Amino acid sequence: MKHFFSILFFSIAFIAQAEASPWWVFFTDEPGRKPGDTVSAALIERVTETGAPIRTVSRYFNAVSVEYEGSPIELEKIPGIRKVYPVRSLIRVPEPAATEKSFRAKPTGTLADSISRYGVMYDELKMLNIPAVHTRGYTGKGVEVGILDTGFDKIKETGCLKNVRIVHTRNFVRGGEDVSGDYHGSFVLACLGGMLDGEYYGPAFNASFLLAVTDDVSTETHTDEDRWVAGVEWCDSLGAKLISSSLVYNEFDNPADNYRRQDMNGHTSIVARGAEIAASRGIVMVNAAGNEGTTSWGIITTPGDAEHVIAIGAVNVVKAGDPVIAAFSSRGPTADGRIKPDVVAPGQGVYVPTLGTTGFYMMTSGTSLATPLISGLCALILETHPSWTPAQVMAALKASARDLGDPGPDNIYGWGLPDALKAIDYSPTGVAIDQSGDYGKPVSFRLMNPYPNPFNAAVVIPFSLDSPEKVRINIFDIVGRLVATVWNQPATPGRHEVLWDGEGCASGVYFVRAAAGNQVEAGRVVMVK
Repeated sequence: MKHFFSILFFSIAFIAQAEASPWWVFFTDEPGRKPGDTVSAALIERVTETGAPIRTVSRYFNAVSVEYEGSPIELEKIPGIRKVYPVRSLIRVPEPAATEKSFRAKPTGTLADSISRYGVMYDELKMLNIPAVHTRGYTGKGVEVGILDTGFDKIKETGCLKNVRIVHTRNFVRGGEDVSGDYHGSFVLACLGGMLDGEYYGPAFNASFLLAVTDDVSTETHTDEDRWVAGVEWCDSLGAKLISSSLVYNEFDNPADNYRRQDMNGHTSIVARGAEIAASRGIVMVNAAGNEGTTSWGIITTPGDAEHVIAIGAVNVVKAGDPVIAAFSSRGPTADGRIKPDVVAPGQGVYVPTLGTTGFYMMTSGTSLATPLISGLCALILETHPSWTPAQVMAALKASARDLGDPGPDNIYGWGLPDALKAIDYSPTGVAIDQSGDYGKPVSFRLMNPYPNPFNAAVVIPFSLDSPEKVRINIFDIVGRLVATVWNQPATPGRHEVLWDGEGCASGVYFVRAAAGNQVEAGRVVMVK
């Protein structure tokens, strides 16, 4: 594949197109311009004078996408145009097949640990400890959530979707406000905010929703990626502080145009770049990691590869014990070595409504369903802490998570399965260290509370051993990058202290991971400059 922003791509002479093709036209930024500022009407007019119809205007990128029959070199000659790039296309990774049989819901759960009966969704929500947050009165009220998807069929005819508060809709494929046309978005909406007492509840059932259709599932043309960016900007313009997307990008109609594994670095695709801009503007971005775990691709797909996008993996639904990663869930790391996914949620064997009915549900699977569950949890966090930044929300998810798989953050489970109650009680400045267990083994190694914490330039990390053992202590930043290895050598029995000098590091939350033999313990520290 030719790299999306590769200069070499444009050193090849373009052949005039026999048919109109989609192109991004990027304008030269005026001094002081910031992403989100208005695009110059005069520059747009220069493009339309060529006869190329405008498809999308992007305030984030100071650009337009157009259908153009001629060579892009001719567009680049227009004053004020910086560069012209081809628009990518999207192939949505197919979800694992749903169970075909529909059945009547049987209410479960108890009033003791919920504000109402959760029905078939009780186990999914209980795994994330969401009922405990609902009992405190947090249900997503006052939080506007944008959902980007393929279509939202039969909302008014489906029992658990009839009373969902939808405040804005937009169809970027057909135009207008009718967002019907596909089932997928309806499933996502139900998992995030569905509500039917005694039968079905999503985590943020009192939130308000902005629904955007950005993908045309009937064709695989070069039109969907700019629609995704347009959808993000639309949500931004209407004040959304949280966007949930279960769309991923990696393969195209023409195999020569496929993204390469090395492109999944968080800044190659335009959707990853758009998501980063949205996060920088205060929007919590949550995206599916992808369903590529059983394919040769495997790696996290964009825009989940972006640093400040919360990428969601999928685990199976369990009533007790530790869940296991779904075989289809995409694995990390990103191409530049960061840990992904960020966290996991129930995504294998999740209940969704049988559309057009009341009280009938079926099981289906995919990271597309794990994603809205975490998005709903994020809505609860934002309701509790409306001033929190996307970085603080991400930190709360990671700090609250139950570690799964290999001890510590990894590229299968990320930081693990979040706990909603711990997440809303998280303090960005107050620090706790996880000393909750020894993973079922005799305690011979202990990571103790670092001090001072929060710290300014350096922090002391104490640990103790009952017997000689090699110890390794690593420091990770909030996006999973290894920042420092502060100890990697044998240690004698007794108490030890190691100093981490964080000079050159930015203020924020850092995770400490300490391993000795077959034991691992983890905690977090906060640098304040």
